[in-house]
Amino acid sequence: MPTSLLYHAFGIQGTPYVRTRYEGGAESFAISRETTGLRCPERNLKKRFGRPSLKKRRQIAIDEISIGKGHRYLT
Repeated sequence: MPTSLLYHAFGIQGTPYVRTRYEGGAESFAISRETTGLRCPERNLKKRFGRPSLKKRRQIAIDEISIGKGHRYLT
């Protein structure tokens, strides 16, 4: 039951359920996770979308330019 609740209520999946605690009318769940094999799903966005090919483009539109406070990008 707790594994199903964690998935349906919070979207947590693939992590082993450890225990449930009831304290002061609050319910808390303990889960464990392995640190090996974890990666950010956005990690490869720079690789996939960082430098688009503009060979066949005749025109491009720029919506926003930001340079400052560590930001430097065009959208």
